[in-house]
Amino acid sequence: MVLLIAICLITGTAFTASASRMMGDGKMCSMMGRMPKTGVDPENLPEAESSEAKTYAKFCSQCHALPNPRRNSAKDWKALVERMDARMRMMSRMGGGMMGMIKRMMGRGRVEAMTTKEKEAVIAYLEKHALKTLDKSKIASLDAPEYKTFEKICSQCHEPPDPSVHTKSEWPRVVRKMEENIKEAGVEAPSPEEKELMLEFLRLNSAD
Repeated sequence: MVLLIAICLITGTAFTASASRMMGDGKMCSMMGRMPKTGVDPENLPEAESSEAKTYAKFCSQCHALPNPRRNSAKDWKALVERMDARMRMMSRMGGGMMGMIKRMMGRGRVEAMTTKEKEAVIAYLEKHALKTLDKSKIASLDAPEYKTFEKICSQCHEPPDPSVHTKSEWPRVVRKMEENIKEAGVEAPSPEEKELMLEFLRLNSAD
């Protein structure tokens, strides 16, 4: 059981079901959140040469792929970084013994925790480059099926984005990427009808 808990703490929620069966409670893994399987290369980050971007890449790539800063809203990033900071501090204290053995098996060195200053820099960086969210006051009808579908699908993983951040021609590609993220996250994927309604909303409120 100790081995299972240690693996769970490293890999996120991948072992939640097994942990639940052995522990009678899935909270140990579920509270840790789901780690992304795909991410961006550090050199492709916004302002990649800045000290803030390098600090973000250094710490947030220790355990999983580096998330795109536009993956979440500013509000969500602050909470996520606080949670990741707690995880890193815990793992940095558990570098030896069973935890060290598992990390060596995974080809990773000992996890380094952030200082308070580094954490503040990471939060500020992510908030600056976060997902731009929807201003509902600019939407003609919040009862329209296009909007309701858009909100339902997008809010499963993050706050609904501002449609004006992309053009009509760009949104289909962005939605295809979103479908990959949905599959990775294990949440409900849109049906073909829902996908078309969502794209119609995005086109109507896009940048062009």
